[in-house]
Amino acid sequence: MVRLVRGADGVAVDPTGRAPGRGAYLCRDPACWRVAEKKRSLERALGGPIRREDWLRLSAGILNSVQATSIIP
Repeated sequence: MVRLVRGADGVAVDPTGRAPGRGAYLCRDPACWRVAEKKRSLERALGGPIRREDWLRLSAGILNSVQATSIIP
């Protein structure tokens, strides 16, 4: 699970889990991100809209981290 937090400068990943601001959790699976964007569930959880640029930046960062931590047989 990834914690996202809405701060003064927008939505960001919170790797520590302790950043101030309204937070929400989302799984690392790219399908979860697509569903959350389509249904606006993350926007409801964070209490406001998420800019398209933020979605792209966050999802790209998460996809890169998932690929980097995946075990390749």
